[in-house]
Amino acid sequence: MQSKVEVPTSSTQWKDQEIKARDADAEDYFDYCRRSLGPYGDRGQVKLVLGAVAPTRDARVLDAGCGVGRFALPLASQVRSILAVDYSSASIEVLQGELAKRGLTNVTTDVGDLTSMKLPPDTFDLAIAPGVIHHIPSTESRLKAMRNILSSLKPGGRLGVLVYRWGGNIRKSMPKEGMHASHIYYFAFTVEEARKMMEEAGYVDIRIRGFLSLPRRITARLPGWMSWLEPIVAQFPWSVLTSHSLLLFGRRPASS
Repeated sequence: MQSKVEVPTSSTQWKDQEIKARDADAEDYFDYCRRSLGPYGDRGQVKLVLGAVAPTRDARVLDAGCGVGRFALPLASQVRSILAVDYSSASIEVLQGELAKRGLTNVTTDVGDLTSMKLPPDTFDLAIAPGVIHHIPSTESRLKAMRNILSSLKPGGRLGVLVYRWGGNIRKSMPKEGMHASHIYYFAFTVEEARKMMEEAGYVDIRIRGFLSLPRRITARLPGWMSWLEPIVAQFPWSVLTSHSLLLFGRRPASS
């Protein structure tokens, strides 16, 4: 997607613009991800994020910025329960329809803003926030969302976050911070900025790996069934240097 240098002047402006864009794209979002990432990248992204938080059968999970449920739907059969939150009501409606089609009853949905909504404290064993934090303008607001998620985790609870990499999905010929043509704000992180955000938000045991680190001319041609390869590639430290996005992993301190 092309981008502009302009950035919203207020939190109300960016939120209204993004909700409108997300609502308009909700019905097509599954297909959009398959087209933009390819079959390998689409499946590999889900495998990488879910594998990073290592779900267990008795886990209570927060899907922060769940969208239409790309992660919640495959995760539901692996855990005890999921709270799926997004501020696009149309996206939540798509997710609810998919849950009904698949007969999944352990996913609860809610419409809300991660920077301000009240999440249940000390509740979740795991949380995921794939593709949401980089769409929140301002360092302060991103930290609010990250700390809100932190407080909802049980002590020792794990979080997996996926964000744009500066020089990856957002090429260095593009503005580091700006607006997609769809009027959705973005901020692209360096590895150092991503780590600093995690630390300032209060997470410990932080690890950072890359998503889609192999050349795109290769991954774009790989079939979906080969997506098992993506978590393996991400284990190599060099993955952050060539990746499309960054996978951030951390924990809430056990003593907090």
